[in-house]
Amino acid sequence: MTRICLIGLPRCGSQYISNLIMLNMHSDIKNLAEPFTPGHTRSLHDTGITETNFNSYNEQVSKVITQLQSIKEPQSLILKLFLHSWISTDEHERVIQALKSLNFQFIIIKRKNILNQLLSLGIGLKLNKFTNFSEYDNTIVELNSSIMAEMKVLQDDIANFDNLLDKFNLTNCTIMHYETIKEDLSNFLGKSINTNTRYKKMSSISSTHRISNIQEVLTFLKYHE
Repeated sequence: MTRICLIGLPRCGSQYISNLIMLNMHSDIKNLAEPFTPGHTRSLHDTGITETNFNSYNEQVSKVITQLQSIKEPQSLILKLFLHSWISTDEHERVIQALKSLNFQFIIIKRKNILNQLLSLGIGLKLNKFTNFSEYDNTIVELNSSIMAEMKVLQDDIANFDNLLDKFNLTNCTIMHYETIKEDLSNFLGKSINTNTRYKKMSSISSTHRISNIQEVLTFLKYHE
């Protein structure tokens, strides 16, 4: 039995990595996606929860934990947890402690290129497109102030990510990076991995070349490489 929780932040590559793990591990592992993301209907349905209109996030967390507790061993599971700053640390702690009791091991997902992570969020929000299974999208976009504000929240969350992780005493964890995932995952599994997943890169050109007002965005973020 293998139970894995990927811990990260938006656009860290967790969706791609979770599918690589499923591709390279035993076939009975069930992907529950992100049931602790507020109102994430598809993930809640994947856990067997039909109710999605909760009175509070606390209620959703309680419901998901109860549902996970009902999944009997030796069922293998993989899911994702995003440490958003607009969710209280106490709720994150409650989730992590529950997952520890259910024998989950934790993989911390990061990106080395923070700028690409931020721009990926901005472009995704603008196009409402976060996954590619078929062909590149090289659309040039202009990011408005509300999107840049969301990118700034992610930037601050990334800066605080390690400090937040330290609060949870994650002794059974491994750190992986999106840019070196083939090597990182090979080391984790102890074998060469197959990377022929249906998930493709979003674009054939760099994110900086897809944003028409890139200098405005960089200035707003006060970004210095």
